[in-house]
Amino acid sequence: MLRKSFVFLVMGTVIFFFCSVSSADVPDSINYQGKLTTATGGCLNDTVSMTFTIYSDDQGTVVDWTETQNSVIVKEGIFNVLLGSVVLLPASIFDGSAKYLGVQVESDPEMSPLKPMVSVGYAYTTENADKVDGYHAGNSSGQVSVSNGTKCTNLNADRVDGYHAGNSSGQVSVNNGTKCTNLNADRVDGYHAGNSSGQVALSNGSVCSNLNADKLDGQHASAFAGSGHNHCGQTWNCGTSGGITITGSGANSCFEATGSWPFVGYSNSSSTVAVLARNTTTNGTGLAAAGNNQNWTLYASGCGVSATGYKYGVYSVARASGNVGQAGGYFSNDAGGYARVAYRSTTGTNYKIIGVGSVSTIVSTSQGRRSMICPESPEAWFEDFGTGEVVDGHCRVELDPLFLESVTIEDQNPLMVFVQMTSSLPNGYYVVKDAVGFEVIEEKGGTSKATFDYRVVAKRAGWENVRFDPVDAGPEVSQVIVTP
Repeated sequence: MLRKSFVFLVMGTVIFFFCSVSSADVPDSINYQGKLTTATGGCLNDTVSMTFTIYSDDQGTVVDWTETQNSVIVKEGIFNVLLGSVVLLPASIFDGSAKYLGVQVESDPEMSPLKPMVSVGYAYTTENADKVDGYHAGNSSGQVSVSNGTKCTNLNADRVDGYHAGNSSGQVSVNNGTKCTNLNADRVDGYHAGNSSGQVALSNGSVCSNLNADKLDGQHASAFAGSGHNHCGQTWNCGTSGGITITGSGANSCFEATGSWPFVGYSNSSSTVAVLARNTTTNGTGLAAAGNNQNWTLYASGCGVSATGYKYGVYSVARASGNVGQAGGYFSNDAGGYARVAYRSTTGTNYKIIGVGSVSTIVSTSQGRRSMICPESPEAWFEDFGTGEVVDGHCRVELDPLFLESVTIEDQNPLMVFVQMTSSLPNGYYVVKDAVGFEVIEEKGGTSKATFDYRVVAKRAGWENVRFDPVDAGPEVSQVIVTP
């Protein structure tokens, strides 16, 4: 199955700009590019069936046009199609009202939300740009009607009053009947837009120095960017020269992205990352994320990553196949301490937490908070505790059924029972064990009465053969890449 995700690279390019005067009609197709990924986020390489539909509303209830292209080639996630190559795409669809494009891949549901078709799609209306009062600008007689009903003879896009824009004398008539000398598309009043002095004449007769296509009044085009604009559907390839840097100051954000998949990062290098976040302040946080419509939470002293969710703050999965030593999470400090969470050893044993140091808890005491350390063992044992009473020299203890479901008691892994008498049993006692409990019996056939405490220990079910299980080393220092 394809992941229902569609990152638009080109919203639609209408190829209407190459029509020759007097004969060619507007093409009835739209060039369209996009990107498809798999369920795991990888780029798709396949041939798929795709259905494209144009609607008159953003809910997809009124269909204006639809077609299915059965063999769309997708390479490195990128596909390119011509809308209208299967079913004619009439110009009448683009009547000035809002239109929305829906895309469906194979049997997957149509992608949501629908994508609005912006002004490029309405280049269909240029179909009449070649006519004036029903006459082509370059019809067989070369005539075009003008507003007074007469005809202007031999008019075409290259002439004004019979003069070519770039004739031998370089002259073009202007509205006062005089001729403008040496005028061509590269010049204004005789000045080249990028001549050796960088000067271009202005309407007041003065010149603007050092003007080029990248600057206006000495400012780069970026200085005139609106506070809100977008680059939807664009791909920025920075090659080997580095990526895109966005900077800002103050409490306001300098970059925001919205959508079904508002920001996706890819990297093809093992020494880099797809997304890098860094806070250069002492108490700053590198990356903060919040899910389940929660407000994000930041640690006051700062941290690398802060994650907030309704049920889970962080969800992490390791997908290595086989017993290779993998963990859902790895945490370490500069003093050599580390812990792995959801760890699977090279022998196939699963551990919830494993690492150096001791398993412990924290308790509050009259002298402040103190740690309490758990006993640890090279084998996996479960234990239970209880009390009993010897009556007439005998006591039978049945173990908890849930405890018995969790352990293995057999000849190779016998139950261990530790009894501590809490009152006198004159003749002494001995213990008889079986698979579901044990008995405390007074020696010499005594019939005394006494109380006792007990502790029972048995091997954890499924872990009977685990003893000093080997553990692979954590990430070595040489494996850690520190970025500048």
